[in-house]
Amino acid sequence: MGAKMITVKNLSKAYGDYAAVNNVTLKITRKDFVGIIGESGSGKSTLLYLLSGLLNATSGSILFEDTELTKASDKVLSHIRSNCLGFVFQFHNLIPGLTVLENMELPLILTNQNPAKHHKKIFGLLEQVGLSDYAKRSVEELSGGQQQRVSIARALVNDPKVIFADEPTGNLDSENTDHVIDLFGVLNKEHKVSIIMVTHSERTLRYCNKVIRISDGRILT
Repeated sequence: MGAKMITVKNLSKAYGDYAAVNNVTLKITRKDFVGIIGESGSGKSTLLYLLSGLLNATSGSILFEDTELTKASDKVLSHIRSNCLGFVFQFHNLIPGLTVLENMELPLILTNQNPAKHHKKIFGLLEQVGLSDYAKRSVEELSGGQQQRVSIARALVNDPKVIFADEPTGNLDSENTDHVIDLFGVLNKEHKVSIIMVTHSERTLRYCNKVIRISDGRILT
């Protein structure tokens, strides 16, 4: 068994009388590829945002390594998100008007690093996603699948321990969906990056070693 990375106990998130996440308990270990699957409105994205510290819980606890996220200060949470976590969303969130390289530099700028010192690493990441020849192109010139691959490469710039992916193939056709999921599989197996992915599609679960099925905010057993 791998070392514990995330330990969740009795986690809930309520909006008034509605429980988007209801008394969830789970453990995620290093190098896991976790798929969280459920229908629209099941609470799967809310759970992802809670696990990553992007959303505050109503009750329960989330232990990320040795840090209790539900009790951590904004400064501590910001440090963890910037230095330990990577994010890939359904919409790639690249900045229009900037080149691929400039978008790749953003996580380094936000953590007060000199991007120029990391260009070898950036180009290496772009090569991994098959886009090393696109560094100087504006992101608007890329296809949807290419833009999502850039967002995955960007999520790796600060060497995250875990990548949180929220419906990363939701806007892609079947061919590009396969490319993105295959890429996640490589990152998980060869680069030992833990991945926690929300999806509504069974076909995207093929590399997952752990699948969490959720309905009405509860994990199905």
